[in-house]
Amino acid sequence: MKLPAANNWPDGHWIESTGAMRLALAVETTDRGWRWRPLKAWLHGMRIPLWLLPRTTAYKRIENDRYHFYVGFSLPLLGTLLSYSGNLSAD
Repeated sequence: MKLPAANNWPDGHWIESTGAMRLALAVETTDRGWRWRPLKAWLHGMRIPLWLLPRTTAYKRIENDRYHFYVGFSLPLLGTLLSYSGNLSAD
């Protein structure tokens, strides 16, 4: 997985690549953390419309002095396909 930055904050985005899929993601800061919002998608280098992709919810923030993260994928009518989350703390 690669996460190079493109452009400058606040109008820039991240490019995340996993296998044949590549996403341009905006980063929005909210609630003592940040959330990613898909802007563009490519499959094998070909641009595809976002409505073809599963819905993604991804964020990280500080809760109770811990780093909390969540990533979930869902489809309309089917619901959640996959999600994972957790907390990290400095010991």
